[in-house]
Amino acid sequence: LLRRLLTHYTCLPRLFSLSIDTTSNFTLRELSDIYQLIFALPKLKSVACSTGIFNDSNSKLPLSIATNEQFSGIKRLYIGQSSSLKEIFSIISDTPKLCHLKLSHASDDDEIDMKGGFQWFIKNILWKLKVLYINFEYEDIKCFDANRWEQLFRQYLPQLKNIYLTYYERINYEHKILKNAGQLNQFFSSFWIERQTMVKIEIHDKYIKYVIRPHRYTS
Repeated sequence: LLRRLLTHYTCLPRLFSLSIDTTSNFTLRELSDIYQLIFALPKLKSVACSTGIFNDSNSKLPLSIATNEQFSGIKRLYIGQSSSLKEIFSIISDTPKLCHLKLSHASDDDEIDMKGGFQWFIKNILWKLKVLYINFEYEDIKCFDANRWEQLFRQYLPQLKNIYLTYYERINYEHKILKNAGQLNQFFSSFWIERQTMVKIEIHDKYIKYVIRPHRYTS
């Protein structure tokens, strides 16, 4: 049904914004088809796509979702699926005008180490962004490193104005961030203060939520 609807939307001359929010599960191949149809919408500038994904670990997204004639004019993109770096790369590699990216959940990738691969991803794909949102999945604490993000800012993200980092930690006897307060304190260095960045901590029943964001919230 969703793919049929997207096919019909190509005839809408003033469709500038599209939001898809469904609990339906799709395979990566089906999800690839959905994004291909989205990128075919000629006037689209803003997209939010949130769906479920079947656990089909043997399936992979193609290296490029769009065709040569489909370089998209999308400027704002929200990817609502839990995605690896390679999957995110597949989705946004054909959006040269993208300047605002929000990732619901960025997960590790067996084929891309989070040190070298993530740095390459930022250097080659995210360098043009002005706003970046990332939610990190449980236990991916190595991505919540203030010093590393500062280095990435300085070297590869010259245009980035605002960054929003969210990390979820399960409540148990081993609170990695609270136990290692030094890691959280890194976000209070002069670099982050100059950017007017704040740290927000929310304690819920089953997890602790850490948010790094600008003091003045912007969407």
